[in-house]
Amino acid sequence: MNENLAQIIAMLLSDGSVYFDKSKRTYCIQFTNKSSSLRSYFKQIITAEFGKRNFSYNKCGSAKSVRFFSAKIARELFTQVFT
Repeated sequence: MNENLAQIIAMLLSDGSVYFDKSKRTYCIQFTNKSSSLRSYFKQIITAEFGKRNFSYNKCGSAKSVRFFSAKIARELFTQVFT
């Protein structure tokens, strides 16, 4: 496992999530944090590791999230964590 992948997994374990979105019929990978620099860093290392993604933003109360959808990347993350 390389450093970017280790950091992505750590960020997802602390303030993130990977879940199946039934309405989109694919997986959502999401990082939530008040710090815009941490959200930007998440985008940066995702892009470095997996290439350009179609990121979207979500705000629910004071929580701000950056997310994207990908079954392929979700499977890769699950493989890294559970093997």
